[in-house]
Amino acid sequence: MPTQFRSALSIAVGVAYYLESTSFYFTAEWFNNVDEFNIMKPNTFRAQSSGEEVFYNSAYSLNSVINFGFGIKHIVDNNFTYYGSITTDQTAFVQDKINKFTLSNWDIIHIRSGGMFNIDKLSITLGLGYGFTGDIYSGLRIFGEKDSNISNVSYHQLDLVFGFSYKM
Repeated sequence: MPTQFRSALSIAVGVAYYLESTSFYFTAEWFNNVDEFNIMKPNTFRAQSSGEEVFYNSAYSLNSVINFGFGIKHIVDNNFTYYGSITTDQTAFVQDKINKFTLSNWDIIHIRSGGMFNIDKLSITLGLGYGFTGDIYSGLRIFGEKDSNISNVSYHQLDLVFGFSYKM
């Protein structure tokens, strides 16, 4: 059975602005929509338990979205550099379609901060990130079967970053 898949065209831009000890970074990425199409067109079949004729809908589509990111790096001195950022992760989920292959409608905001400490030949990076969104399942049709318009599920993500390097 032939299958097809279409990915969204995306275009990204980024700019940086450098001062003496502080740098600012900005990025944006646009994803084009994907019009509805069937990933595959399977034949209908009879359900084993009920004998009912079943047609599997493999429709897929995406909305157009733009995601942004803003970051800052500040060199305090030779021993410490501070980093911070905020980014968006907007969903391309099409709310009014039965879209079995898009499992979330999350619009997530990520906030991250951290620093790099230099001690002689050793550099240690420590960071903390937090991602969050509101109600993540409102209107989501899970595998095209369940329409959960009422929910109070939210998303929280905590990232811990640890890195080190040693100069020989």
